[in-house]
Amino acid sequence: MRFHLNKTISFEVKNGITVDDPNDRLVTMICDHYCHDNKWNYFLDDVVGMLYDLDTDNFYSKDKSGRNSKITTQIKKELYKIAKDNGSDKKIVDRNYDKLALKISKLYSSAYKLKAYWGDKNLLGEGVYEPHPTCLGDHGEYKDCKKFLTTNKRFQVLVLENTIGDKKGRGRCITYLPGKRNIILFNFYQFRMELVPRVWVEAIRRLFNLEKVKFGTIDSEDLNIPVYQNEDAIRIYDVKSRIIKYGVNRIFNCPYCLKPTEYKNLIEGESDDYLVACKKCFPDYQYYECYDCGESKHRKDMIETNDGVLFCVDCVGEE
Repeated sequence: MRFHLNKTISFEVKNGITVDDPNDRLVTMICDHYCHDNKWNYFLDDVVGMLYDLDTDNFYSKDKSGRNSKITTQIKKELYKIAKDNGSDKKIVDRNYDKLALKISKLYSSAYKLKAYWGDKNLLGEGVYEPHPTCLGDHGEYKDCKKFLTTNKRFQVLVLENTIGDKKGRGRCITYLPGKRNIILFNFYQFRMELVPRVWVEAIRRLFNLEKVKFGTIDSEDLNIPVYQNEDAIRIYDVKSRIIKYGVNRIFNCPYCLKPTEYKNLIEGESDDYLVACKKCFPDYQYYECYDCGESKHRKDMIETNDGVLFCVDCVGEE
């Protein structure tokens, strides 16, 4: 699976759904709308089955006859059939259906174009790809995590942009390529735009020239990588992908000496700073608190007195 870091693509996002689990949301809306009619309580299984037979991802899609049709029109036709099959008049479907159709239509976005490209990992957390500086920035609490990301090619940053009028919306996530045709996306940020997982997946599909892909959530702990993940990871795969033990036996570069090192031989800090380094570098980059200013600094940036007290070089220089 190959990709080019200088590749940029543009594609149209149709009138897509803007919520996760759209079928669950639609079932709830339909049942709530007809809750005054006790008969519909017995039709719930039929409604669930009907929605799974429809393409609810886009507001306009091909109906069962192959013609492009609004999802609200398709749902109404199927509700007619459900009512008829259960011995009810279709008038119960017509009752205030316009209000239900309006609520359903608000779940879908307007069609728009997106630009997708691979961003600069050095800008992660700096508020360039995010709405504000984050913990991965050069002055954030997880800056060591960013150093690990920037020194390992298995990690990239995917950026999506769109421009509506004079306002530019942007979103970004971290992409992890563990091997065997698996692609992991995590740590999502976005502003001035709402992007559901399928939009990110479509961008990946096009960037990697894949014909058809599937995706699903994955537990961040299963990835076995020393990276802050936001508990939002998804796995993208196709028919040729193979399940792997993501972090086990992987080779990563030490962020400090750049020596390729097996994951099991990397040392992770005990605190929540996501410090990770090889056995040789870890002692120099482990964090200690300065006795004078109280700031946490790498051990190599501190001076130890004869009685074992540690001062950072900044404080020593001021004396």
